[in-house]
Amino acid sequence: MKLHKIGQRQLIVFNIINCLAILVGLILYLCRINLNDTVVIGIVILLLVSNILSLLTIVKERSYIKEIEDKLEMLEAIIEAAPNAVFVHKKLNFIYADSKAVELFGFKNPSEIVGKPVDDFVKLNTEVIGKERMEAAREQREFEPLVEEMFFKENGEEVRLELFCTPIKIKDSVSVLVLCKNITEKKRILELEKKIDEEEKKLIEKIEHDKLKDEFFSNLSHELRTPLTIILGTIQLLENSSESHVQNQANRYKTLKQNGYRLLRLVNNLLDITKIDAGYFDIHMEKHNIVSVVEDITSSVVDYVENKGLNIEFDTEVEEKIVSCNLDSMDRIILNLLSNAVKFTPKGGGIFVHIFDEVDNVKIVIKDTGIGIKEENIDLIFDRFRQVDKSFTRTHEGSGIGLSIVKSLVEMQGATISLSSEYGKGSEFIIRFPVANISTSESLNTIMEKEDYIKEKINIEFSDI
Repeated sequence: MKLHKIGQRQLIVFNIINCLAILVGLILYLCRINLNDTVVIGIVILLLVSNILSLLTIVKERSYIKEIEDKLEMLEAIIEAAPNAVFVHKKLNFIYADSKAVELFGFKNPSEIVGKPVDDFVKLNTEVIGKERMEAAREQREFEPLVEEMFFKENGEEVRLELFCTPIKIKDSVSVLVLCKNITEKKRILELEKKIDEEEKKLIEKIEHDKLKDEFFSNLSHELRTPLTIILGTIQLLENSSESHVQNQANRYKTLKQNGYRLLRLVNNLLDITKIDAGYFDIHMEKHNIVSVVEDITSSVVDYVENKGLNIEFDTEVEEKIVSCNLDSMDRIILNLLSNAVKFTPKGGGIFVHIFDEVDNVKIVIKDTGIGIKEENIDLIFDRFRQVDKSFTRTHEGSGIGLSIVKSLVEMQGATISLSSEYGKGSEFIIRFPVANISTSESLNTIMEKEDYIKEKINIEFSDI
C-alpha cells in the first residue's frame, strides 16, 4: 500500500542519519583532531538530538499513517458490507469499482473495469446505468438521483438496477458516485404478483359472469314457462267454454295474443344478442330527420299509455335534425325505453319525450316519474343478464337483456346512451346522436312504415307490461 511505502522511506532516512552519526563519531575518535573535549561532546550531543528528533518525527508520521490505514480499512469494510454495489466514474470512465460492482457487471477483478469507459458496459440503445444522469451530475446540472434502468451483462443476462447517482469532488474535479441495487428478482416477483392479481381478477369476473348467466337462465325458464302456461291454460278454457261467453272468449284470445308476443319478443332478443356477440348483426344506416322519427314512434303509443292511466308528452326545440340511423333499430330503442317507463310508472304519473338541439349533436330524453333506480344499481342497468330485482316474485316481468340490446343498438349507430335516476322520483334516459351532413344532391329517406307494422312492434315491445 502507498502509506506503507511512505513509512519505509522515512525509516531508511532515519537509518542513514544514524549511520552518519556513528561514522562521524568514529572519525573523530580515530583522527583525534585538534578539538577540545567540549566541542566533541557538543557534536556528539547534536548528532544524538538529531537522531532523537528524526526518530520522533518518524514515530509521529508512522502513527498518523497507521491512523489513515485504519480509517481506510474501516471505509473498505463499510463499502464491502453495504448491500449496494458501488462504483465511481470521472468523465464517463470508471476510476473505482468495489467487488460487488465487479461481480454485478459479470467480471472477477476491478482491473477489468477501472479505467474503461462506461459505454463499454452499455448493451442497449437506451441510457442504461444512468448515463444521461451521470453526465448531468458531472456537469453539475439538476437530475433525478434515484432511477431504475436495465442492461445486459457480459454474458447476455438481463439485469434490472435501481441506481443512485450523486456528484462528488476528488482533487478539485467532479466525479460521480453511483450506488447500484440489483432489483431483478424483486421486479420479477412484482410482475409475477401483478400477473397473479390479474388472473385472480379474471377468475372473479368469470365466476360473477357465470353467476349472472345462471340467474339469467333461471329467470329465462320462468319467462318461457309463464306465457306458455297461460297460453295452454287459455286454450283449455276455450275448448271447455260455450259460445255464449263471447266477451270472455275475446279476452282470452287477447291473453293468448299478448303472451304469444311475449314469447316472440324473448326469442327476438335472444337471437339478436347472439348475433351482436358474434358480430353478425348488420345495421343499414340511412339519413333521417330524427325529430320526425321519435315523434312518430311516441305518437303511436299515446292511446296505449293513456289506457294505462298515464300521461305522455312530446316536445322539441327544433323541427329538423338529420342523423344517420336505422329505422328498425330506432323503433326498438324508443319503444323499449317507453315500455320501461310505462312498466315502472304508477297510474297518474307522466312520461316525457324531449328533443334538444346541441348543434353538433341531437339529444333525445325519455323521462318518467316512476319508481326510479337506486344509485348503486345505475351502473348495472345496461349489463348483460342483469336485473335489479332478481326474485321470481318481482312486480314486473322481463328477461334482463332488453336494455343491454338497446345500448348495443345505440352504439352501433354511432350514438351514446346514459341514465340518470333518483330513487322514488323517476328515471331519465339520454341518447345523443351526432348530426349528419347532407349535400344538396342527397334526399332524405321518408318514413313510410305501415300502421299495422307499427302496431305489431308495439305489441311485441309492450307485451310484458
